[in-house]
Amino acid sequence: MNDQVSLSGQIYPERLLYFAIIKEKWSKRRGSNMIQVGDIVKGPLWPEVVEIKNCTMIQNQFYQVEAYGKNTSKYYQVIILPEQLTNIEIINTSNKKTYSSEELQDYLRYFEFVVDKRFSKTRALGNQHLIPLPHQIEAVYGRMLRVPSVRFLLADDPGAGKTIMAGMLIQELKARQSANRILILVPPLVLKQWQQELKEKFNEDFLIVTRSTLNEYSGKNPFVENDCVITSLYWAARDDVRDLVIEADFDLVIVDEAHKMAAYTSGVKKKKTKRTKLYQLGEIILRHSDHCLLLTATPHKGDVENFRHLMRFIDPDIFSSIGIKETLRDKTNPFIIRRLKEHLKYFDGTPLFPKRTTKTITYHLSEQELKLYEAVTQYVKEHFNRAINRGNNSTAFAMMLLQRRLSSSIEAIHLSLERRYHRLMNLLEEAKQKQMIPSEEVLFDEYEEATLEEQEIFEMKSETCVDAIDLAELELEIEELKKLIAYSGYLREHGVERKWMELEKTLFGVEGLLQKGEKILIFTESTDTLYYLEKKLRSHGVEVAKIIGKFSMEERRKQVERFKHECPIMLATDAGGESINLQFCNQMINYDIPWNPNKLEQRMGRIHRIGQRNEVFVFNLVAGNTREGDVLLTLMTKMEQMRKDLGHDLVYDFIGDRLEDKVADLPTLMQQAILQRERLEDIKKSIDEVLAEEYAELLKIAKEERLAVETIDLPGMKREQYDLAVQKIPARAYAQFAINTLSRHRVKVYSSQNNHVFRIDRMPKFIREFARKHHISLKGKEESYRFTDIAKYANEEVALMKNDHPLFAVSLQLMKEEIEGLVLPFFEAKIPIREALMVEAYEIGLTDGTGRELFRDIVYFARRKNGEIIEIDSYWLYGYSLELVSLHPIEQNESTLLAHALNKVMQKREELVLSNEAQLKALHHKLYLIIEDRCA
Repeated sequence: MNDQVSLSGQIYPERLLYFAIIKEKWSKRRGSNMIQVGDIVKGPLWPEVVEIKNCTMIQNQFYQVEAYGKNTSKYYQVIILPEQLTNIEIINTSNKKTYSSEELQDYLRYFEFVVDKRFSKTRALGNQHLIPLPHQIEAVYGRMLRVPSVRFLLADDPGAGKTIMAGMLIQELKARQSANRILILVPPLVLKQWQQELKEKFNEDFLIVTRSTLNEYSGKNPFVENDCVITSLYWAARDDVRDLVIEADFDLVIVDEAHKMAAYTSGVKKKKTKRTKLYQLGEIILRHSDHCLLLTATPHKGDVENFRHLMRFIDPDIFSSIGIKETLRDKTNPFIIRRLKEHLKYFDGTPLFPKRTTKTITYHLSEQELKLYEAVTQYVKEHFNRAINRGNNSTAFAMMLLQRRLSSSIEAIHLSLERRYHRLMNLLEEAKQKQMIPSEEVLFDEYEEATLEEQEIFEMKSETCVDAIDLAELELEIEELKKLIAYSGYLREHGVERKWMELEKTLFGVEGLLQKGEKILIFTESTDTLYYLEKKLRSHGVEVAKIIGKFSMEERRKQVERFKHECPIMLATDAGGESINLQFCNQMINYDIPWNPNKLEQRMGRIHRIGQRNEVFVFNLVAGNTREGDVLLTLMTKMEQMRKDLGHDLVYDFIGDRLEDKVADLPTLMQQAILQRERLEDIKKSIDEVLAEEYAELLKIAKEERLAVETIDLPGMKREQYDLAVQKIPARAYAQFAINTLSRHRVKVYSSQNNHVFRIDRMPKFIREFARKHHISLKGKEESYRFTDIAKYANEEVALMKNDHPLFAVSLQLMKEEIEGLVLPFFEAKIPIREALMVEAYEIGLTDGTGRELFRDIVYFARRKNGEIIEIDSYWLYGYSLELVSLHPIEQNESTLLAHALNKVMQKREELVLSNEAQLKALHHKLYLIIEDRCA
């Protein structure tokens, strides 16, 4: 039965403010050139369309006008001279307009869509590329977005998805118009990974800014020219680049591996603080940003003062000093979000991360291999020392690179020596003609600031750097290389490489991994070694997928698919393995061990990550009778034992940092082991001492963190997620709104599949220009659009229409201009319900004292025939098509349900107050502890 229902088409645009002030209705009609309270106007005095809230004449000479932006809710106060009134356009539309049922329904849906885009909780449900996990939802929606200024240290264990949580925060702050300009500082190894994840998971475009970007911008500042930027943390700290970063103001700054921004305090009575360049960068840019998010898995480093300096980025006043009792594990700290891997779970309560087991496979070089090792090591030592004495860092770097190639494979060292030999022969010819050796220098300082792919290219160039200053020296080095190449060539052709034999046994032996039907990811540092392994494996009849740094993302995806469906083995270099996720594989072999512990953790992160359901096994191949192998065995044996005892995977990164703080970084230790064989035992002893100290510290940290763990209410969160899924706007509503709006603007839309798949062959020029004006990216004029309103028809060519689709964005903007100033009439319409209802709709909102909007919603109240007032949800707007019966003009003060809207907003206000009180209570407790410590 189609009963008649009366719906008030008026959407009252008042903002029910934090202090509960309701917009007063006004009854006076304006005189000529006069603006009144309630007018919707535009003009040169405001950057957007505004609604007049107060208008006062002062001394009969000018007007003081207060207004709120219709788009941003921003408060404006201006003084207007009488002659300026002519430049102000009052755009309230006359109610004499005629409406169709479709238009009225679209107008009402428009307000719902606007609120949904900015304040909808349904983004917590994720999208087709991402389903957020409980701890991610709790961090972003339960903690970060509850405060006006987001300033947090997110210190979850590795692999918890800190990039995902950062992306969720970016999406929400942009939707709420709280952050438009965003800077992300990350280690160079993960630049592309961040860019790719933000694009694939959130459709957010970020520009990676490097030295080459600066050259492309020809004097302009790319940090100023672009709103969303990712750049290297280390590179940004360089003096010339730091000035460019400082010049650009950002609303939100995110720092990955934030503990690298370190400062150290020494002394007892006279304390001195050493601020690293990274710390100085953080002090400047984080102080001026409205929001900041620091990401790290190792924030404390066992040093209370170091931790205090890090927390000063969050709040320099509260953390101006810190008591000896102060620790990261204090769960009352309202600025820290910290969850351990072992406590992270899926919605069904199952653990998020499976167990990870690491095994070091030790092998010994044969006598022939050891002879080559000693000969190359002697060559490296001699020319490294000579290069250092002459200040030639590039050649010194090239020598250490040769040593790493020596550890990788006979193939890698042989080809590297050959490339160096040919380069030196060419230089000799040039020198004989010019009587001098051309000087060359690779910018060594930029190596650590480069991406993995750039590092790979850098290494190739560095292999042939020379420091010879006369022909005799050059000729002598060429003779040395000839001998080394002859011997490595002999072993390459006739010898059996022990390292390969160990891998062969691990893969093809009786209990080998391939016999068990496993998929195996094999990492190597050298592309030469990768091709060598590919050839050897194929000789066994094994198909191999591979990824190296120069592969495009499309080629990498193809290789991942081959690995998943066709090949049991994938070979990868560090640069190639960047940004790939292989949760379907749980076996990894490090054919050679990188000298950077962070690279080792990055490798393991390819398979030991969210989505991995099986126990992960990592095998490390180490030559026990080499100098660097001896150091690695000492380090890795100790670290693995610590990891088992502590249950912490972060031990690799933590120990890497502590070694650097107390002794030297791992590359330096390896360099010392190679160059100073007589000090090998001293080096191992230093490592032992540091690890013994750190073991005790880590054990203490682990115990405290387990006591301080806060659990997440999984059943409650699951119920809330279900409610959100039920309440969210159906996808068909987005498509229908876009089709109706575009059709009214003369865009031809064709349908198929029973009106569920739609096609636009050509977008009119004026629509493309309109989109460009409002910074909405559309396809080229000859490209078509295909979209659907039902998920089952969606594929790579047919997009499911959602609120992030560019056509929907254009439609929303078109409707905004169409409806601006429009006062919808009271109307009667038919909907299949059981009784007639008198419905009024209200837009309600809350702002804080600064004018920042905290909440906005559309609420509907209905009066039943018996006089009872009920609240109804918005499903009537999407579940049925309105059948318009009649229109009526709005009578003054006709609204009768305004008090119910006020009660609704007061309820929401109480919720926010309670939430803020909990945050303030934690903050007060923190301040109390600090004051107590100082007094003590």
